[in-house]
Amino acid sequence: TNGATITMYANWSGNTYYIVYNGNGADSGGMGITTCIYGQNCTLAGLGYGRTGYRFNSWSGSNGGSYWNGQTVSNLTPTNDATITMYAVWQVNQYTVTVNKGTGIASVSGGGTYNYGATVNLGYTLSTGYHFSSWSGDYKKAKFTMPAKDVTIKANGEANTYTINYDGVSIHFTTCVYNSDCIIGDASGIKNGRYEFDYWSGSNGKKYSSGQRVKNLTSKDGGTLTMTAKWKLQSPYTINLKSNLYDKQIDVTGYSKVTLKIAQGGHDGYQSYIEIKQCGAPSSLKSSYSGSGGRNTITANIPANTTKLCINAWHQEDKYHQECKTKHKVTVTLTK
Repeated sequence: TNGATITMYANWSGNTYYIVYNGNGADSGGMGITTCIYGQNCTLAGLGYGRTGYRFNSWSGSNGGSYWNGQTVSNLTPTNDATITMYAVWQVNQYTVTVNKGTGIASVSGGGTYNYGATVNLGYTLSTGYHFSSWSGDYKKAKFTMPAKDVTIKANGEANTYTINYDGVSIHFTTCVYNSDCIIGDASGIKNGRYEFDYWSGSNGKKYSSGQRVKNLTSKDGGTLTMTAKWKLQSPYTINLKSNLYDKQIDVTGYSKVTLKIAQGGHDGYQSYIEIKQCGAPSSLKSSYSGSGGRNTITANIPANTTKLCINAWHQEDKYHQECKTKHKVTVTLTK
């Protein structure tokens, strides 16, 4: 048609832009590219990244926006062939540290909730008589970096050991363990001249009997106590001698009575004589002569503050028959 008008209408198509995904510290996984057209809805891809000790929170777009996983978006940029980068935003996970008390541990510290990657420091206090031995459980040390899991650890102690030494007698040392019964060395029946064992005097200032069952004499690990033997006079205390004794001195310190005995026997017609006297004194405390109907045993009280007495004990035959000297026993018995 002459003079007709034709109108041309522009046909527009939306620009194409691309969305790429950045793991932003992820240590596993990967994601492809999402192609979007301006003016149309576009769905963000599902999360394909992982990060140990963290959980996904959101996407932070290079266009300044914040988006959640799988969100439907549109018109993120009008620029053709532009690229929008989505950066993963992570939130650190928290895990629990449980600290338990083992043997000999009075208290523990450091348990609780920690962020992944945080530094954990554990502590303990000991019960009296114990020393620290080890950590056991998920970690064998008191300081570690929090892993991506809950952790359980125990502090362990061991009982201290100590030694009891003995002075004055030949007894081997005793090793004791704190909080356990321990038997002190048995010195019963041990004699030392006129003396016999009485009790132990501990270096801790306490008194103990022979073979006594004790516990926790010291809490110090590797500590040492010394038990010193204390003695008492044997009562009765017997001294065995041979006859033919003349002014034989006897130590009577600490005793109150003395008994002198000579064995009966010998050749017919021979007599025996026994005597207890203070040394150098002209008279006897007690004496007996068998020739005048006397006995073969006499007892005398020991005068106060006397430390020595003298005795005479002989068979008449010993004066003439030297071979008989070893046949006639003389016994001196002291009592308190």
